[in-house]
Amino acid sequence: MSILVGITGGSGSGKTSLVAALAKRLAGRVAVLEYDWYYRDQRERSMEERLKTNYDHPDALEENLLLEHLEQLRAGKMVAAPQYDFVAHVRMSIQRRITPAPILLLEGIHALTSPTLRAQMDLSVFIDVPADLRFIRRLQRDVRVRERSMESVVAQYLHQTRPMYEEFVAPVASQADFRISGLESPDECARQVCAEIEKRFAL
Repeated sequence: MSILVGITGGSGSGKTSLVAALAKRLAGRVAVLEYDWYYRDQRERSMEERLKTNYDHPDALEENLLLEHLEQLRAGKMVAAPQYDFVAHVRMSIQRRITPAPILLLEGIHALTSPTLRAQMDLSVFIDVPADLRFIRRLQRDVRVRERSMESVVAQYLHQTRPMYEEFVAPVASQADFRISGLESPDECARQVCAEIEKRFAL
């Protein structure tokens, strides 16, 4: 059965960069799932309603589908993971085929907030990054990649992202098996996580 490693931390903490560095170091031995792929489809709602959705709340994500896919991957079965359009706030028609691997990497801000999902983890990693740096990173990403205005990103951060982090994400940091500083380079963070994986699972 595959080893499931959960990577979490606040928005802008460097989860995606860490996972990319881990996938490079562990090439041929990993499969990657991003919890952001599992945002609920909003196509039945108006754009005005979609824009009001709190995407930083756990309920915005389809946890049951993710759990189903994790179970299938750990049973050696391929899955078709959904892909999300962060501009239109709908699931895309294309899916991503994920094949089983000895190590499964799951990254997302809510990877540990659900007790059910947390119980599936063989190793959980929390990335610690100061709030101001996380905000700057998120602002840059959302403006550049997700075509958001600076004003909308700031408003979302103040009214949704920061409160949801404080309510759901920060409290589970102490329950992570391994904590790292996101101030290090992604390669250095990946080196630390790989060392922990090898130590715990004798890979």
